[in-house]
Amino acid sequence: MNTSSPDINNLEVALKQYKSALKPLKTTNKLLKKQALELLSARDNLQKQLESEEKIPINLWSKLIVRDKRLKQNAYKITEVLGSSRDFYRLTHPTI
Repeated sequence: MNTSSPDINNLEVALKQYKSALKPLKTTNKLLKKQALELLSARDNLQKQLESEEKIPINLWSKLIVRDKRLKQNAYKITEVLGSSRDFYRLTHPTI
């Protein structure tokens, strides 16, 4: 019997997508722009899922902590391909 809520399943899916998006950080010295954007998008989606949950299982928190640590340790690879956070903000929030 499956007692997990649909939201928990969505959270697990988002966590798996984030894990998959992190893989290029291990296998390459330089990310492609597409890989960096997919990674940031996956983390953003995961954040939205986290915010929609009232209670998050400890095992999911543990996985998230490990994955976020890897992201932080490799942040320079994202910066190399996308530029500084200011440049990225300009890219994602163009002036009208």
